[in-house]
Amino acid sequence: MRVTTAKRLLEPCTHGLTRPCPSVNIDLVATVSTGTGNSRETVEVWRRNGQRVFVVNAPDTMIDKEDEGGAPSKAEVKAMEWRGDGKMLAVYWSRGQKGTVTVVDVYDGKVVCTLNVRAKRLVPDWSTTPQDDDSAKPVDGRNRRGTMSWQNHFASPSEIRKMRARDADDRKARDLEQLLSGEDLDGNELDGQNMLRSSANLPRALSRIEIDVALPKLSTLPPIAATGTDDDLFSTRHSIDTIFHAANTNTSDTGSFGAHGDHDTVDVLLTNVDKCNIHISMYDSFVVGTVDAALALPKGFKGTRVIQDASHPFLTTHFLVLEAVKDGPVRSSKLAPDLSLHVVALDLRFITQTGYNLPLLATKATQLQNLLRYLIQVSTLLSAEVRTAFDLPQRFVANISESLAEDDPAASFMTQAYQLIIMGTCNEKFREWLVDQVGERGLKRWEKAVGDCLDMIRRMTSECLLPAIERAQLVISRLDGLSRFADTASRLGLDEMAVRDVRKVLDTLNVLCHDMLQDVCTEVKEFASFVRWLRWEIEVQTLGEDSERAEEMRESYTGESEVRTVLEYIESAMGVSRLLRYVRTDPAESDNVEITNDGDLLEGYKLAREGQHYEDTLKLSDLLKVLADRSKVVFDSTAETLRKNVLCSHVAELPACLDERVMASSVLQSELGEGFSMHVVSTRKDDTAHLYKVTFDTDRAGNTTAPGKIEEHKFTGTRGSEVKSLAMVGQARQFLALVDFRGSPKTAISCLAFSWDAMSGGGHEKHIFTMDGTTTGISPGELRAVKGQKGRDRLVCVDKEGLGFVVLEDE
Repeated sequence: MRVTTAKRLLEPCTHGLTRPCPSVNIDLVATVSTGTGNSRETVEVWRRNGQRVFVVNAPDTMIDKEDEGGAPSKAEVKAMEWRGDGKMLAVYWSRGQKGTVTVVDVYDGKVVCTLNVRAKRLVPDWSTTPQDDDSAKPVDGRNRRGTMSWQNHFASPSEIRKMRARDADDRKARDLEQLLSGEDLDGNELDGQNMLRSSANLPRALSRIEIDVALPKLSTLPPIAATGTDDDLFSTRHSIDTIFHAANTNTSDTGSFGAHGDHDTVDVLLTNVDKCNIHISMYDSFVVGTVDAALALPKGFKGTRVIQDASHPFLTTHFLVLEAVKDGPVRSSKLAPDLSLHVVALDLRFITQTGYNLPLLATKATQLQNLLRYLIQVSTLLSAEVRTAFDLPQRFVANISESLAEDDPAASFMTQAYQLIIMGTCNEKFREWLVDQVGERGLKRWEKAVGDCLDMIRRMTSECLLPAIERAQLVISRLDGLSRFADTASRLGLDEMAVRDVRKVLDTLNVLCHDMLQDVCTEVKEFASFVRWLRWEIEVQTLGEDSERAEEMRESYTGESEVRTVLEYIESAMGVSRLLRYVRTDPAESDNVEITNDGDLLEGYKLAREGQHYEDTLKLSDLLKVLADRSKVVFDSTAETLRKNVLCSHVAELPACLDERVMASSVLQSELGEGFSMHVVSTRKDDTAHLYKVTFDTDRAGNTTAPGKIEEHKFTGTRGSEVKSLAMVGQARQFLALVDFRGSPKTAISCLAFSWDAMSGGGHEKHIFTMDGTTTGISPGELRAVKGQKGRDRLVCVDKEGLGFVVLEDE
């Protein structure tokens, strides 16, 4: 193997958290910087040439805080995983009792979504083992990490086999399936439309038609740092296209919300958040919930952590390796030590039960969540604009009204403006205010503040609010269609009435935004006329009453047609802007609004509008809060139904001699394509030069069909040899071992490749690392394998001190 990249790091990276990108088209490596002292951990993404692409910091909710005990705490990266196409990176941050998963777009390093994954316990804890049991704590710094898996599952793998069997004989179908379960599936670089030339399916094709691709694209939003948040996800064109416009199911590259070709797939993200609790989410942000895998352990055992997670795209079962301690009356003995390792099957049965309806549900629910987030940000921006736009005019008007009230308590800006427009007479104080305080400079500031605000509100309403609401209405109509079929709705957990309640809120929002657009256009027209009149009056009053030029300007005045418009603006918008009928200056006030009659919001809004009782109508932020609450009802119902179809079962207990610190696992398809096998490779605790491989044969449902087979291999010829790290080479039916041949005069550390089928025959040497590290610049301590171009293996080896890494590729 040849060295393609050798990168030295200024700060050490955390062992066990180096992740190379699985895509063959994206050469990136993600590392976690440990920092020094109280400095924060950060995720750094590097290119193949050693250049740093971007840095991911902990969310604001995870830094500069104190835990429940009052002691300062630091956010730590517990796990990290790439999506199969290499376009997204998920990072699990933990601090005290809090846990957060951030999904990052690798194109620009922006956080696409944030998931709060530290859930409460779903069932009572009847364990008798103390919570602070030392046996449940990590053995060393390497094992403080958790596990995270981001697998792309086929929603209906059985249909793929049936379709192919109709077009070819059984042998040809098996050959094709073997091809698809090999390296083409590794890294999820599968183009299902070209590789799975299935028969036409009109009902499914109709269900996959996306009408929103014909709608105008959503506009970008300016950053809203001034409003107290750092959410600038929608500030770039790429982010908008990735989140909202990537769901074109007619192509094989479907972004984060699509499916591959004609056969839908489901992206499932599993995160080990606490002990054996597994948080499940789909399509980046659709949360299913948290399940406790330790419930499947035999009586007398309590799970402490998840060590390995192995899965396959054709299986809906994830095989977890759990570490457990004795619990209850079971006594410890030499034959049954305190710590034990168990294989547990986590069956995501909701994938097969719902079929291709699940990707449709998950994508639409995720789109609705993102559209709601987009609408809330637009509402926040509108509130900030309205709050700041009318501040300067209000100060101008307040000053003159206070001065006029000194002579006449009934006098105000409105009365003097009416008198000036209708009678042509101007109060001396009012004239001084026009000339000295406002003037040409003050009028420009007035025009810029209000004019820019009205123009931005008009554009954001027509280009952001209404298009987003129309897209949300299309999304909810698809969910409404699914909820009308009893069998499909029961499998997906969709409540027809709850979905229709969401639809009513969107209908009300649509009417409100159209009214707001109409009123803001009216106010723009009136303000333009008002500014032209005010500029003319300032110029006339500056010349003086006896000026001939002023008299000529009065005689040649051509703005009589706009007098009515100016009077309407002074009477209405100068007092209270029409925009305040729809936008709150403080969105937080929506939390205190009580909705007394939310049965039919649209009819209630229309009645209040006809009676001019705008103080009784719900504002934009109020309706968005109602929309979020009602959408949450739909999401929670669906998540609960899907979570009930997650089953945990105990497979077997691994030999007690296995060392969990040096372990790797994988799920492979059999050569005939009729079954699967789950493999666990590890070393002995008392002999680090002794390799063990445990194999469990399973059927297509993930059920074990035979007891586990144990194979072993002993490195001989040197004294004190040690296996430092193990790595799987995808679906290539081999694994790699990083072996330190201590005492050997020829080599120091070698990377050996072993075949799954003939491990006892030994491995062939792939690369040699010299003792002083002069060849690669590092002393290897950890190994990671990833698929390379044209089937060539690509390895990432991390320095034992975490001060660098090298990338190696087959010649």
